[in-house]
Amino acid sequence: MKKGMTILSSVILLSMLLAACNTDTKDVPETPATIPDEQLDQTSPEDTNADDQQPTSTPEEKQPEENTDNTTKSLITYTSKGQKVQQDVQTSTSEQSNYSIQHTADFTLVAEEPNKDLLYLKADDTISMGIEVLNKADVSFEDVKTNAIETMAAIAPEGKYGELDLTNSLKDQKDLLQFVGYETVLEAEKVQIIVLEHEGKIIKLTIYDTPKADLSDAFLQMGLTIQ
Repeated sequence: MKKGMTILSSVILLSMLLAACNTDTKDVPETPATIPDEQLDQTSPEDTNADDQQPTSTPEEKQPEENTDNTTKSLITYTSKGQKVQQDVQTSTSEQSNYSIQHTADFTLVAEEPNKDLLYLKADDTISMGIEVLNKADVSFEDVKTNAIETMAAIAPEGKYGELDLTNSLKDQKDLLQFVGYETVLEAEKVQIIVLEHEGKIIKLTIYDTPKADLSDAFLQMGLTIQ
């Protein structure tokens, strides 16, 4: 009987040990890792859909600015001492006659007497040009030409003067109807009288020059700008 109780006790103890072993080795189901919500909202540039991306604007290449200034400086070209000279000009308006003239900054326009102005060299006022702008309704080209001849005969030594060849100087002046010029040379002075006929006016230029200054062509070219 005692032996039977011992066997039963052994069986019960063994059963308890086996149950304990089974409990320790039982598989535990794996639990998936939890990702924090903050990380779910973060996406890398590589994972972003290209269609959802805004196009990156690139700065336009700057083009050279066009020169919109269409204004051009007025120039005058004349011959002096055998050389071509080109200078900027400015515009002056007669105080007593209805005209304007372009001249270089070396000269000044002033009223000399009724209906006559004087354009003179600032550095030497003996170098000058008398300007008369006459209305064709009041005087004819032949009248002014005759007056120029009489004036030249009066100031020329022994009445010696010659007619100027202005063909080359005035060949590009398409608005001139006719012209004539005279010249006399004194001891240290040269005098020219030039008459120009335009559509509505006649211009008489009386130029006082010297061989040293040699600005007669400069005066003529400035006189041609009279409007």
